[in-house]
Amino acid sequence: MRLKGSENVRFLWQTDSAHRFVKITGELCDFIGCMTNRLVGRSFIDVADELKLDPDYALRDALIRGETWSGLEVLWPVEQADAAFPVTLGALPAHDRERRFEGYRGCGVIHLTRLQDLEPQAKDTQIPDT
Repeated sequence: MRLKGSENVRFLWQTDSAHRFVKITGELCDFIGCMTNRLVGRSFIDVADELKLDPDYALRDALIRGETWSGLEVLWPVEQADAAFPVTLGALPAHDRERRFEGYRGCGVIHLTRLQDLEPQAKDTQIPDT
């Protein structure tokens, strides 16, 4: 939800045990582009690779560890633009009653006042229709 005059927008996301998105709230779509509607069912790690969100593999490492993490910032490209928003991510692991890992429940903050220009060749970061 974006508050009037807010510099940040928060959104929620969730993955399954294979790190596939099972839920993403609409705020990410509102500001990044509706390619986010095509993320559900896709691996967060694969998406991060395709969009070049994670050049140093910090996000991949955080997901694979299966631990709580926060404050991880990625540069998320805006669909159909040569620009990207910094997005800060954090997540908690979810477990079933037998303590088996079920996935992550996470949140993100889009930093609206920190929009960054990208090199034109970086615009190729689109999520394919599946």
